Amino acid sequence: MSETTDLAVPDSNVPDSESQAEASVPSVDLNAIFLSEQVDRDELFSIRKQIFTDDKLLDALIELVDTSDKASARKAIQIKLGFAHWILNQYSQAIAALEAACPDANAEYFLGLIHLELDNNKSAHDALERASKKEDNVDITCALIEAKTKLGESEESLKALDKLLKSNGDSAEVHYQRGIALDFTGEYEDAIDSYQNALDVDVSHAKSAFRIGYMLALRGQEEEALQYYQRCEEAGPAHSSVFMNIGLLYEDARQYEKAVNCYEKVVKGDPANQRARLYLKDALASLHMYYDEDRQKELELRSDILKLPIADFELSIRCRTALETIGISLVGDLVTRTEEELLSCKNFGDTSLQEIKLLLTQNNLRLGMTENEIPTPGQAIVETPGEDDELDKLVNELDLSVRSRRCMERLGIVTLRDLTDKSERELLSGKNFGRTSLREIKEKLGTISLSLAEDS
Repeated sequence: MSETTDLAVPDSNVPDSESQAEASVPSVDLNAIFLSEQVDRDELFSIRKQIFTDDKLLDALIELVDTSDKASARKAIQIKLGFAHWILNQYSQAIAALEAACPDANAEYFLGLIHLELDNNKSAHDALERASKKEDNVDITCALIEAKTKLGESEESLKALDKLLKSNGDSAEVHYQRGIALDFTGEYEDAIDSYQNALDVDVSHAKSAFRIGYMLALRGQEEEALQYYQRCEEAGPAHSSVFMNIGLLYEDARQYEKAVNCYEKVVKGDPANQRARLYLKDALASLHMYYDEDRQKELELRSDILKLPIADFELSIRCRTALETIGISLVGDLVTRTEEELLSCKNFGDTSLQEIKLLLTQNNLRLGMTENEIPTPGQAIVETPGEDDELDKLVNELDLSVRSRRCMERLGIVTLRDLTDKSERELLSGKNFGRTSLREIKEKLGTISLSLAEDS
């Protein structure tokens, strides 16, 4: 599995004010793109590739969507705002905006792609068919073929794609759609070959990288799957499922910090994604667990001893006979009994008790062990929670009002650490964040002995 490398940093520890100003500005002028009168599809898809690898760009897009006057927007702007909602996984708002801009080839095309993503295949087919009648374009044709494939016409799709390949062999999207059609006919090896052909044409074709990663993961080839998912991530994921799947593979590899980073990206772009929030919470909990090899060896040895018969140990005849009488034949049966239980048995006295206690002590065991005190090999050892653990909990656990929760989502605050890093002034600068919400948050933090940062 590939390791990440540290990024180079400037020699100076303190950047000058001009550098700080540049760092706070997104790399792309979103207002110029989304509020202009021209729809440039390549430009929009380029933004979609960049958005989740650039936090400043994502924050700027969220702000743009929140503050735009959608009701008075002209058609081109309406289409692009619909596209922006799609980038943020706000599907219902995206569909409403694009439907309001129809009939328009761009609006119909984007609408069809969204329905494909949501598996609304009939709606996708209808929108893409309308788009194809307005514009003869290979990407629209490919999307329409995908809708037909998913509606059960995979054989017809393969014929259409084979024909399309003769004139568009350099189109990664055509190779990708052929892979989808082969997937649906059960020809999985050929499907992987087609996805790979798409990547050979365009190394940044994220959907093909995702499909290969997904298929490898199903086969249990997790390391290889992760490599393809990472290629997909670097190319700019087209859907939150990319980060979700990468996060799951990182968790399987016990790389919990990387998993948390993946889930946080999904939650930031899609605050209502409950599945991502649940996975994030589990991954944060796993950060406070570790795997101790020495301790593991000890557990395995103990487990082996518990399976041994009492007869294998040098106990007196009186002691062994007493244990047989009460149905104890294995060490594992013995450790669950208490001293009082043994002494209450016939012919079982203090001498036999001392023999047994000595035997168990020599093997790091004792009488009266509960089921929880006999851990099984392979389980993680849980660290004692500390202050850092508390800060990694989700803000949702504060049980805030709906208004305050929405304010947290707009500010990209997911964990208590995110919240306590903010000052009162920073929170009040957020959209629709008032004194009532501030007071509620301060009270909730006070109940768990936490507070906001000091205003600078």
